[in-house]
Amino acid sequence: MAAQLRRLSSVFKSNTKLVQPASMDNALTKFLVHSKAKYLESNDSKEYLMVMGNEAGDLDSIASSITYAWLQSQTRSAIPYIQISKDDLALRPENIYALSLAGITDPKSQLLVPDDVAPFPATKFALVDHNRLGSQFASNDSLVEAIIDHHEDERHHLDANPRTISPAGSCSSHIALLCPSTLPPELATLLLCAILIDTNGLKPGGKALQVDLDAVARLLPLISPSVQSTDLHNIPSLKALSDDLAERKADVSSLSPRDLLRRDYKEYTFTLNWHDEKPSIKAGLSTVPLRLKDWGTDGKLLDAGKAYMQERGLSVLGVLTSFHKKKLTSKGKGKHAREMAWLVLSEVSGLDECLWRGLEADEELKVVKHDSFKVGETGDVRVRVYKQGNANATRKATAPILKRILEAEE
Repeated sequence: MAAQLRRLSSVFKSNTKLVQPASMDNALTKFLVHSKAKYLESNDSKEYLMVMGNEAGDLDSIASSITYAWLQSQTRSAIPYIQISKDDLALRPENIYALSLAGITDPKSQLLVPDDVAPFPATKFALVDHNRLGSQFASNDSLVEAIIDHHEDERHHLDANPRTISPAGSCSSHIALLCPSTLPPELATLLLCAILIDTNGLKPGGKALQVDLDAVARLLPLISPSVQSTDLHNIPSLKALSDDLAERKADVSSLSPRDLLRRDYKEYTFTLNWHDEKPSIKAGLSTVPLRLKDWGTDGKLLDAGKAYMQERGLSVLGVLTSFHKKKLTSKGKGKHAREMAWLVLSEVSGLDECLWRGLEADEELKVVKHDSFKVGETGDVRVRVYKQGNANATRKATAPILKRILEAEE
């Protein structure tokens, strides 16, 4: 353990790195490789607790699921399940980098992903970074035993224990506060990276809450025992790690419009209570870190959006962009801004008008029509594009607003 700590640790100076890549032969990689092999070989895989994050597959979900599975594995059979395919792992370079820092250099073989298990055999679940079991996993035998999350409570699985659903910048912060002092430093590194990404490096006045600060203060000594966990945002090496992760996350220059839509995607099922037939529909929300004009012009948004809606069986697709406006000078970042593009299939009568009306009346999002962005011919898809007045409202805020709009009685 001492040797591993020395490899992961560094003195907190501006010219040093907080985290050095871990050995590929460490406690975390041994756990992942061993648990995956045993699970796939098991004749009784239903006895395993399947720990899964949400289908967006961001670092918060990955770090939370891996760490909570490790915690549970100390007393029972448990395994983390990552809800993204092997081919999609490469869509998030920040994930690949953070995993490599923790010694996970071959995630396609080391992590359990959908490609590895078909049909899906598990019946016991722990949900992290979301709080409703996906319909594809639900059965008469399925049981959600635990929930650790920081999103709005959807009021499902009320018998789960623990059932921790409370605000935080990152779900990984809730997980970190459950961890013992014997947590392997590689896991501490993974959690730390997730928290830094989700909270913009613990930026004061931003997404970081006290629970996130407490979590980082607990994790840092596990990575570097000599660190003084005070004034976290101003530790140079911590800021350098955060900036490195953010830069990798923002680099999507090689991705196609389809890749951008599926890179950071979540899916929902809603019942349209206002509709005479009360149908259930599927809606998807894609977060894209580029302004629409940088990748969606000349029909690219419409073509990619319609194809992805058909692929996923969606009635509604929301594309939520997040970016910084260009400054006249080269110093610093421009003002943070957001846009929304909504694509709605015309097969459900009144669905588009219900959505437009709800979005334009919502006082949190503060949308205004984005008339300068031209979508082109839409055919059987209704499209509306907005500038989002409240740039602080992320998908975590938009998803429950969408639910309230679409499931309202009238």
